[in-house]
Amino acid sequence: MDNTLDDRLPLNADEDMQASFGERRGLDPSSTGDRNSVAITERMLLRVRRRGRRRDVTLASLTDVGLVEVRRTTRGVAPLGRVILLLGGAGAALATIGYPPLEMGLAGVLALAALYHLLRYLSVSEEGVILFHVGREQMWMSYRGELAEQAIAFADALFRLKQALLPSGDLPGAAPQAWDPPGEWESHWRW
Repeated sequence: MDNTLDDRLPLNADEDMQASFGERRGLDPSSTGDRNSVAITERMLLRVRRRGRRRDVTLASLTDVGLVEVRRTTRGVAPLGRVILLLGGAGAALATIGYPPLEMGLAGVLALAALYHLLRYLSVSEEGVILFHVGREQMWMSYRGELAEQAIAFADALFRLKQALLPSGDLPGAAPQAWDPPGEWESHWRW
């Protein structure tokens, strides 16, 4: 496999990409061009990371994927608490230090730090993570929080493909034919 930045994924000749999800473009066929993306084929889950001219691809069998977690982290009030504390520190520096160059410098640095935290709070969108449990290992990818519904749709597509791989006797909800139907004695039993 070469490390050039083409849009081709290392797929077998008999495989086609069924769905892809990228950190910026979401559920879009061109999302494998994002810096971080995941894709599914008929049999595989691919995690693609691009760093400069390097591309790292991690592969897992769909049958090995047991659980998919879609997490979304919302903005809390902790950054605003930092802004208030930094502005309070700037005010305290102006009120208590008697040397004007030092009090202006310290108050200015603290006010700039408060402004940075406030701007970051206002400009950063919610973040999310899609986490795949593959055996005892985990594969994960972060994404913009507003793409959470698309991440859930991607996980749904993954499980539909996984269900298509299972033999018909292994489908969830199908009781084995060897089980006996409930007997008369079970209806009278009380715990």
